[in-house]
Amino acid sequence: MAARKTIWIITTKTLKGTFHT
Repeated sequence: MAARKTIWIITTKTLKGTFHT
């Protein structure tokens, strides 16, 4: 499912943005 991959990418980007120190 492409949607699942999109969610994973968004989650990864969000985590990277949150933990960007």
